[in-house]
Amino acid sequence: MYFRSGGTASTQDDASSITVAEAHVSELLIRVQEGMCVYQVKGSIIKSDGLPLAGVQVSACPEDGGCSPWTGPRTADDGSFAITVPTNGRYHLQFDFEGCTIYFRSDGFTTNWQDRLTARVDGRDMHLYHRQIPADICGYRISGRFVDSTGEALPGRTIDAFGPDHYGQVLTGPDGRFEIRVPSNGAYSFGINL
Repeated sequence: MYFRSGGTASTQDDASSITVAEAHVSELLIRVQEGMCVYQVKGSIIKSDGLPLAGVQVSACPEDGGCSPWTGPRTADDGSFAITVPTNGRYHLQFDFEGCTIYFRSDGFTTNWQDRLTARVDGRDMHLYHRQIPADICGYRISGRFVDSTGEALPGRTIDAFGPDHYGQVLTGPDGRFEIRVPSNGAYSFGINL
């Protein structure tokens, strides 16, 4: 949730700013509205071979008002996840799998953000258990190494890959190397956050 004068807001667009005129700001009164951040979207993800998919970042994005995702913890060793959402409503769920972004659909997953569907949170926790990732999703890999003009490695830099209706992101390793999964053959554009 975000700070708003006299209370809280569930979106960044509705947030208020705070002016810092001295060394610190104190005595802010923040009232949390009833029903804020009390529901969770829970589930578990398994691979095509039936084994759990651990360590995958889970995010929820409100259907209305842009996409500033609520990022939850990574999936546990058994593939389970629980992400707390700010209010009732519809949310797009996304899972970041080794640089390949996978979106929730009622019939499984897709890598095409235009084909994603929402999960509805309405006065109770939402359960999406044992969703299986197809064997052929994100089956291709692009690997490489980023260095500066002198040949020195650029570690810890964000690499973005953009393809037709697809987006993925990874960090470069200590030696500047990266490997990013993509869903299909085709042309991909890359960006790096220097």
